[in-house]
Amino acid sequence: MSIIDFIILKGIYKNSTYKVVEGKVINYLPSDCNRKPQQFTINNIDFLIAGNSLYGYDETNCDGNKINEGLYIRIVYTELRFQKVILKLEIKR
Repeated sequence: MSIIDFIILKGIYKNSTYKVVEGKVINYLPSDCNRKPQQFTINNIDFLIAGNSLYGYDETNCDGNKINEGLYIRIVYTELRFQKVILKLEIKR
Protein backbone atom coordinates (compact mmCIF):
# COMPACT_ATOMS: atom_id res chain seq x y z
CA MET A 1 0.00 0.00 0.00
CA SER A 2 1.10 3.52 -0.68
CA ILE A 3 0.82 6.90 1.02
CA ILE A 4 -2.23 7.48 -1.18
CA ASP A 5 -3.83 4.37 0.34
CA PHE A 6 -3.07 5.74 3.81
CA ILE A 7 -4.78 9.04 2.93
CA ILE A 8 -7.79 7.13 1.58
CA LEU A 9 -8.02 5.01 4.75
CA LYS A 10 -7.71 8.09 6.96
CA GLY A 11 -10.59 9.73 5.07
CA ILE A 12 -12.75 6.61 5.36
CA TYR A 13 -12.22 6.53 9.13
CA LYS A 14 -12.70 10.28 9.59
CA ASN A 15 -15.92 10.30 7.54
CA SER A 16 -17.27 7.10 9.14
CA THR A 17 -17.72 5.41 5.75
CA TYR A 18 -16.41 2.11 7.07
CA LYS A 19 -18.19 -1.16 7.85
CA VAL A 20 -18.69 -2.68 11.29
CA VAL A 21 -19.12 -6.33 12.22
CA GLU A 22 -19.60 -7.71 15.70
CA GLY A 23 -19.92 -11.23 16.99
CA LYS A 24 -18.18 -14.42 18.04
CA VAL A 25 -15.05 -15.61 16.26
CA ILE A 26 -15.48 -18.88 14.37
CA ASN A 27 -13.26 -20.84 11.96
CA TYR A 28 -10.18 -19.59 13.79
CA LEU A 29 -6.81 -20.60 12.35
CA PRO A 30 -3.68 -19.21 14.05
CA SER A 31 -0.69 -17.88 12.14
CA ASP A 32 2.33 -20.15 11.90
CA CYS A 33 4.51 -17.09 12.67
CA ASN A 34 6.12 -17.37 9.26
CA ARG A 35 4.09 -17.31 6.06
CA LYS A 36 0.58 -18.44 7.02
CA PRO A 37 -1.69 -15.57 8.15
CA GLN A 38 -4.08 -15.70 11.09
CA GLN A 39 -7.64 -16.30 9.83
CA PHE A 40 -11.11 -16.11 11.35
CA THR A 41 -14.75 -15.39 10.56
CA ILE A 42 -17.29 -13.12 12.23
CA ASN A 43 -20.93 -13.23 11.08
CA ASN A 44 -19.98 -14.80 7.73
CA ILE A 45 -17.25 -12.21 7.03
CA ASP A 46 -13.77 -13.66 6.66
CA PHE A 47 -10.68 -11.86 7.91
CA LEU A 48 -7.00 -12.57 7.72
CA ILE A 49 -4.15 -10.88 9.53
CA ALA A 50 -0.80 -11.34 7.86
CA GLY A 51 1.32 -9.39 10.34
CA ASN A 52 3.04 -7.33 7.68
CA SER A 53 0.46 -4.72 6.72
CA LEU A 54 1.62 -1.12 6.51
CA TYR A 55 -1.81 0.20 7.51
CA GLY A 56 -4.56 -1.20 9.67
CA TYR A 57 -4.47 -3.76 12.45
CA ASP A 58 -1.79 -6.35 11.76
CA GLU A 59 -0.91 -7.95 15.09
CA THR A 60 -1.11 -11.76 14.76
CA ASN A 61 -1.24 -14.36 17.51
CA CYS A 62 2.59 -14.51 17.15
CA ASP A 63 2.74 -10.84 18.13
CA GLY A 64 0.47 -11.30 21.13
CA ASN A 65 -3.08 -10.63 19.92
CA LYS A 66 -5.73 -12.49 21.89
CA ILE A 67 -8.16 -13.42 19.11
CA ASN A 68 -9.33 -17.01 19.41
CA GLU A 69 -12.32 -19.25 18.75
CA GLY A 70 -15.51 -18.07 20.49
CA LEU A 71 -14.18 -14.64 21.50
CA TYR A 72 -16.69 -11.83 21.04
CA ILE A 73 -15.14 -8.95 19.09
CA ARG A 74 -16.15 -5.84 17.16
CA ILE A 75 -14.25 -4.89 14.02
CA VAL A 76 -14.34 -1.61 12.13
CA TYR A 77 -13.02 -2.28 8.62
CA THR A 78 -13.06 -1.27 4.99
CA GLU A 79 -12.07 -2.89 1.74
CA LEU A 80 -9.19 -1.43 -0.23
CA ARG A 81 -7.60 -3.06 -3.28
CA PHE A 82 -9.62 -6.26 -2.71
CA GLN A 83 -8.37 -6.61 0.88
CA LYS A 84 -10.15 -6.04 4.16
CA VAL A 85 -8.26 -3.47 6.22
CA ILE A 86 -9.05 -3.57 9.95
CA LEU A 87 -9.24 0.02 11.16
CA LYS A 88 -10.21 -0.80 14.74
CA LEU A 89 -10.60 -4.01 16.72
CA GLU A 90 -12.32 -4.21 20.11
CA ILE A 91 -12.50 -7.27 22.35
CA LYS A 92 -15.75 -7.38 24.30
CA ARG A 93 -15.35 -8.44 27.89
